[in-house]
Amino acid sequence: FSQFGSTPPAMSALNENMRRSLLSQIKLAANEDESTPTPVSETNETNNKSDQGRHPQDRPDYSNIDYWEDRYSSDNTSGTFEWVVTYSNPVLRSLLDTFITSVYTSFLRPVKFLHPGCGDSTLGVDIILSSTLSAPISLDNTDASPAVVSKMASLHPSSTWFVADVLSPCSTESRGEYDAVIDKCLCDAFLCGGVESDKLDKVKSYLRHCSEVTNDRGRLIMISFGQPESRMRFFKQEGVGWSENITVEEVVIPMEDGRKNKCWVYEFTKMIE
Repeated sequence: FSQFGSTPPAMSALNENMRRSLLSQIKLAANEDESTPTPVSETNETNNKSDQGRHPQDRPDYSNIDYWEDRYSSDNTSGTFEWVVTYSNPVLRSLLDTFITSVYTSFLRPVKFLHPGCGDSTLGVDIILSSTLSAPISLDNTDASPAVVSKMASLHPSSTWFVADVLSPCSTESRGEYDAVIDKCLCDAFLCGGVESDKLDKVKSYLRHCSEVTNDRGRLIMISFGQPESRMRFFKQEGVGWSENITVEEVVIPMEDGRKNKCWVYEFTKMIE
């Protein structure tokens, strides 16, 4: 919230506790075998929705929109939540600025980005307001939860927010609308619920949707907690609409408290059919 006023200290502490708790859950759930119980990685007394220590079958289904709609609907605060790290972190900023500039360079015209599964992240807002980007861009933030879209549209009315289901085929008017997609842990959430066949279907539907909404030279960057060994079988399914030549980079992101988050950055290019 550095650009939109200060957040009360108590709320900052609550948001940080919730962020750490949920991130640890997503990390474990997105990489674990379905029969492996989730260990308790850290306590979070302020978050009464903590799901740590649960067996995967007993944990909420993070891939289910009903879970998120309930979570966002019951949140009466104006706080926001960032997956992995905020855009102000120099490592993430450098990664995304490089990608965005590369997309612009390939078109040499104003470019349009989609940020699906935005939740209550200000990533899209921060990118548009960035002083380190010289490329002329526009960006749409979407989420399947009406509650969180309404919240973010109220907090940041100058940005674009709307409800969209990225697991469904895109509408005719949306085909080819975007030049690139920015995914920060959305695909990870789709891999946190259901059996293997459910996960394969959801990731295929999602990647296909992203392919449909981008033009013939469309691109996708995905920032994920998932290692390539646990991801590529989902990404290289037939019919996803992206080339199998996916670039992968392992990245260590230093946090303000001294901890380090390890994640993987996947870049997809369009497969012309």
